[in-house]
Amino acid sequence: MGGLISKLKKTDNSTLPSITKCKDGYSWWASFEFYPLATGKSKTAFEAMMYIPNDFWSKTRSVVKVCNGGTGKEDLLRPEIRTSEIADDYWNKFRKYQSDCPVPKLEIVRPLLAALDCVSILNPVFRFFKQYDKRLEEGEFVLLEPYIEGEFTSFIYSYGVVSSSCPDFLQAFCHFSYFESNGEFVISNLQGTSSEKKIVLSLPCIHSRDRSFGERDMGEKGMLDFFTHHRCSSICANWPKPISDGPVIDSIR
Repeated sequence: MGGLISKLKKTDNSTLPSITKCKDGYSWWASFEFYPLATGKSKTAFEAMMYIPNDFWSKTRSVVKVCNGGTGKEDLLRPEIRTSEIADDYWNKFRKYQSDCPVPKLEIVRPLLAALDCVSILNPVFRFFKQYDKRLEEGEFVLLEPYIEGEFTSFIYSYGVVSSSCPDFLQAFCHFSYFESNGEFVISNLQGTSSEKKIVLSLPCIHSRDRSFGERDMGEKGMLDFFTHHRCSSICANWPKPISDGPVIDSIR
């Protein structure tokens, strides 16, 4: 009888407090919907409300992103956290480098890593009617992000193709990451929303020479793919580019 009562209590999807912290030093937990907001190639996103533990007034609209094709593992999602942090840091470096010619306002979201605490008994019902594949498991790791308002757009794809809606400064920012890292990596996969106020980006990827940024890191091939499609603007025309047998780094600083 106790087991049945325990199962009946599991009517919500929720996470434990995140094991990584936001810029302000807080952990967050989330309660999220039974059916996806969006489904992508590698992740399924559920709309959520995110809270600082024991602080109801911290309630923030957010998204829980779970891995498709199996159970989310900490070691698979850690590189996503690291990639977003590095991309954010490099954006701040790019802004300072371009201080004589200010660039538009941009935010790169830093996701948080958390484990699922409770998986609702109602999920199979919604999965049947909404026709999605992801099966949630207690204990699996997920990413928490603030909800990004607006229509999602891909500016630069992970394989380097640049969309017609991509502004020059975003291409230059990716080129800058190669320049600033001394040819060690390129930031790519810039996707998010754009408004008159700012661009907000979610989950960029990094292609690196040592392939140390997780499953989406395509190594030197990914770096070369980006530069195959990249067209320099006046911002980055004098910066070095890689060649097929290795990076070329000139003393141009």
